[in-house]
Amino acid sequence: MRHLILFIFIFTVIVLGFSTCKKHPRQPNIIIFLADDMGYGDPQCYMPDSKIPTPNIDNIAKEKTEDPFFLYFASTAPHTPIVPAKKFHGKSNAGPYGDLVHQTDYSLGEIIKALERNDFIENTIIIFTSDNGSPARAGDLFVHGDDYHQTGSVIKKYNHNPNSPWRGMKADIFEGGHRVPFIISWPKRIQKNIQINESICAIDIMASLASILNYKLPNNAAEDSYDISDLILGEEIGIDVGKEPLHEAIVHHSVDGSFAIRKGKWKMTPQPGSGGWASAPRGKDKVNTPGQLYDLDADPAETTNLWNSHQEVVEELKAILEKYKSKGRSVSSSK
Repeated sequence: MRHLILFIFIFTVIVLGFSTCKKHPRQPNIIIFLADDMGYGDPQCYMPDSKIPTPNIDNIAKEKTEDPFFLYFASTAPHTPIVPAKKFHGKSNAGPYGDLVHQTDYSLGEIIKALERNDFIENTIIIFTSDNGSPARAGDLFVHGDDYHQTGSVIKKYNHNPNSPWRGMKADIFEGGHRVPFIISWPKRIQKNIQINESICAIDIMASLASILNYKLPNNAAEDSYDISDLILGEEIGIDVGKEPLHEAIVHHSVDGSFAIRKGKWKMTPQPGSGGWASAPRGKDKVNTPGQLYDLDADPAETTNLWNSHQEVVEELKAILEKYKSKGRSVSSSK
């Protein structure tokens, strides 16, 4: 799963299924596994004396409760510090970073094993994703040195681009900064081994889980969260067969505050450049324009800027972006 835990906000939805089990509570358990940088201190491989314990699935099983549980697992890995545990050294051909990716997969596997041995797996929703694209660092600054810590170093040293085939990386406005996989399992309700090429956002998790749990969100909550529950449950076919996307448009945001907006195949950003770290390696623009427009169907790597030749698309996307800014939301308040 080396490429499946790259880093977020635009996803390809991949729906997986696991073996069924005997019993389940009325409402599903929910586990969100986020490959992120918010969980430092939780995994014992980093801090053996961690005082921030994560929920213990085995203890929940011993309580024999029918109440569902929620587990948010904010894994530091494969974010920095890139210091995989010894048992994972040499597991990949991509150095310490690749080994840490293996460790991340292993962590999720241990959670799944705990669900299976306690008969929780059938009625547990598992969401596995990340928050953004990888900075493509090869190793840790203090353990491996500055040469390994530089952005893009895992590409140079190991010929491994964790964001491929997308342009850019973490912090950029380009697809490599935002597009990551989104894997979800719920054996009780979701068919296994289905791939849906629909663009969604991490923020859609909120409205979707609320819908599944029959919880009414207030109108001033989840202003940009679309309910994609029908899509992942197989009740909507999605855009693979020509259906309109669930999102009218999706807004991107880079580390320096630059915006981009995507509608269908078109992605527009009203400024030049990546909006990311100045030192990061990335492709160079072939034309000098005040903004950028890409046809992601024909050009997913964002190599050809169509700003000058499709001004009508530029103006349409500018208007949608300004509408969202003025309203403070992209989802109708009546939903």
